[in-house]
Amino acid sequence: MIVCVIVLWIVVMSMLHHLENVVFDCGCGIRWIQLWQQRGEAGLHTQQLYCKNGASEIPLHNMYINNCGV
Repeated sequence: MIVCVIVLWIVVMSMLHHLENVVFDCGCGIRWIQLWQQRGEAGLHTQQLYCKNGASEIPLHNMYINNCGV
């Protein structure tokens, strides 16, 4: 069981290192990615991440969504 969790963690971490070309939809569903970027988790602080807010793209670190419950 522990081996499966470790393998899953490694897969997720390797996927997160390649998110610069992805434009997310701004919202609570990606708040955790924003928090990880702010904390420097999984190398996200070195990436320029964006989300789409209507017709415009904004840097993920500028996304402000209240009432996410995170």
